[in-house]
Amino acid sequence: MTGATAGTLAIMVSCPKPTLREVEPVLKVFGRPSHAGETPGLARTAKLADDLLAATALAATTEAMAMVVGAAVRQMLAAAKARIGVDSDFTHIA
Repeated sequence: MTGATAGTLAIMVSCPKPTLREVEPVLKVFGRPSHAGETPGLARTAKLADDLLAATALAATTEAMAMVVGAAVRQMLAAAKARIGVDSDFTHIA
């Protein structure tokens, strides 16, 4: 709720423009209202699309980090193997 307290929320609104003009002063207390259109549900659809984009970015970032960490671990294990002269192949652990 820090965004609401600070007045920095991104608020998506779908309603008739006269209604928006009526409620906008109250909404501005909490953040920046953005009018998605007059059709009911448009703001909700925009919010869900935004959430989907955020979740997709998070999933892609997590996969990329796992890939990098996995590669780094395999490289460190191979370097350790070479340094200590181990004949066993333990690089499959990573």
